[in-house]
Amino acid sequence: MYKWSNQARHIHDVCGLHKNLRNLGEATVLSEDAEVDIVSWVNTLREDGPPVSRLMLQLEAKEIAAETYRRSKFSASPTWIKLFLRRHKLSLRSRTPQGQTIPQDAQEVVR
Repeated sequence: MYKWSNQARHIHDVCGLHKNLRNLGEATVLSEDAEVDIVSWVNTLREDGPPVSRLMLQLEAKEIAAETYRRSKFSASPTWIKLFLRRHKLSLRSRTPQGQTIPQDAQEVVR
């Protein structure tokens, strides 16, 4: 109770912002090293060219969790994927190999 009274102002401010008191990454399921391995895998795959999908990320995360924690029930849920991407500032958008071509009669249509 004494601790709460000392932190009353901080608790009030956080409640007003609808944020929790945990530090970033504090309540994650996988260890920081396991998440760094997944980020490295994503970056390596991006360099090679193929886009990374949510399913690919889910399968890789499950595989790393199985290697790291033998009896893990980790499922890499859609919520975990969303928060993982947010934690590491990643996006799964893929680049298009080519832009749209301009039609032959574009100049005439504009006039």
